Amino acid sequence: MMELFARKRRQLTRPVRFARPTLERLDARDLPAAPTVTGLGGQIIGSTMIVYGQVQDDNPAADTVTAGGAISASKTTPGEFEFIAPYGGNGTVVIDVLDDEGLNSTQYSIVLTPSSSNQQPYVTFSVAYGTNRYVTLSGTVYDENPMMTSVSISGAASATSLFPNSQGQFSVTLMATALGDVNARATEMFTGIHSNLAARLLESKKPRITEFEILTAGTNLYTLRGYVTDESAPGLGVIFRSLEINPINGAVATVYSNNFFEKTFQLSSNPDECGVVYAKVEDWWGLWSNEVWEILYR
Repeated sequence: MMELFARKRRQLTRPVRFARPTLERLDARDLPAAPTVTGLGGQIIGSTMIVYGQVQDDNPAADTVTAGGAISASKTTPGEFEFIAPYGGNGTVVIDVLDDEGLNSTQYSIVLTPSSSNQQPYVTFSVAYGTNRYVTLSGTVYDENPMMTSVSISGAASATSLFPNSQGQFSVTLMATALGDVNARATEMFTGIHSNLAARLLESKKPRITEFEILTAGTNLYTLRGYVTDESAPGLGVIFRSLEINPINGAVATVYSNNFFEKTFQLSSNPDECGVVYAKVEDWWGLWSNEVWEILYR
């Protein structure tokens, strides 16, 4: 009995063993990363300073790029950025990026110096959307003698032999063959030196109809009215359909220059000529809007 008691006492007084704690490695994808800048470059052409580069981030379109030093400006960017400003003798520019999570990049610095040799031209341009897939490309060629350059357009729209004015400005309206990149390049006519290849993305979101309503315009007169949001809404045709009201079914209203549309219908005096009216619109690129509806009461 004493031996059994001693054995149980030894068991009760044995030290308790605890599991050794371990560290769990966090997945790198869960850690937010600060944006970075690549391809930082620039040049001084005459009295103009140009700085350009690319932002590397998970969502560069939401980032803000800020230039300091010889250039003081900031802008949002879809990935690529450029700053163009007069050159006043100081060629040092500092670039930093702030992303949508509040993370700052490191500061990137570039020092530009003027050169007496002939400089490669630089071209930049913007896009304005028109009706029926027409786009207007307006830009500037920076060169010692921009009138002696020729601009060519390629990609989703094309043109050749566009000649800038004395300030380097050019503009052309073209019909695009599709959505996608459209490019511009300038070439010095006497030297054959090419500029950078500037690119802009032609893109279109689905149009959207809002503020759709049916107004009483007189005896048996009813006006369908609404607003279209799109890159180029004027000229689009809003299509109506109604299973109960034949004069409305299949009718089309053209969107005005202010993005509103309206069409007035003369209905019969039959009070049963009422029901649901639907509206939708297709943009120039074949994208359909949401379909909205209202009830026409009599």
